[in-house]
Amino acid sequence: MKTKIIFQFTLITLAISFITLGCVAALGHHGFTQEYHPWIFILMILGGQSPAYVSFFVLWKNGEVSGLKEFMNNVLYTKNKPILYLFPVFMVALYYVAHIAVSGTSEIQPIFMIFPLALGALFAGGTESAGWRYILQPGLDKKFGFIVSAVVTGIIWVIWHIPFFFIPALPQYTMDFWMFAVNVIGMSFIFGAIIRISGKGAIFLSIIAHTLINATGGVFVFNETWPGTIVAFAVVVIASLVTVFINDKRGGAYEVTDSR
Repeated sequence: MKTKIIFQFTLITLAISFITLGCVAALGHHGFTQEYHPWIFILMILGGQSPAYVSFFVLWKNGEVSGLKEFMNNVLYTKNKPILYLFPVFMVALYYVAHIAVSGTSEIQPIFMIFPLALGALFAGGTESAGWRYILQPGLDKKFGFIVSAVVTGIIWVIWHIPFFFIPALPQYTMDFWMFAVNVIGMSFIFGAIIRISGKGAIFLSIIAHTLINATGGVFVFNETWPGTIVAFAVVVIASLVTVFINDKRGGAYEVTDSR
């Protein structure tokens, strides 16, 4: 992926997020909320979905995709080996087990709730991977390697989330920012491993992983503690590094749709 495309995607996505969600935050603190002003939801959608539609725009503008059909075919490539679908499930489970084992839970919903929650989680976060895992992370991986790409993508991803922490209606409003940042960078290692082992299906499998992370968080609500955060971070980073090491040793597929 050309450096120009990575830079354009990152800059435009961050700018849109800070402008639209910054407006939502400012309006909210002056009494204008979605409860009484539904039109504010448009700004939420524009900001929250920015990685996906900016990804398409930048790729199309630079001739990397011919149009929306090719873009969507790449994003929704599902012809993956069945075992690859188990990897996101395993990594998400590992993340939550590590957190809960150390910090415990504050709330547990019936397990079947993960299915309806997944529908909302898909649009509330899963679609972000159409940008972060289509352009940014694989592009950085090819230029700088797995670890650097995971850390840098994670930091940019955290920065993109900053406006969320100023909007009372969102979960981030009551979260500890630095714990959130460590968790997000740890997740970035998970997505980096998915990219390395999944080939052309990396984007779709990343969407699944992100959706599972958000939906599972609504079922198993763990206590936010620094020991739990650090242990979960270490566990997923080590698991991701081991996965990538084994994959590279075996000469596993590393062919992403944006590798031109």
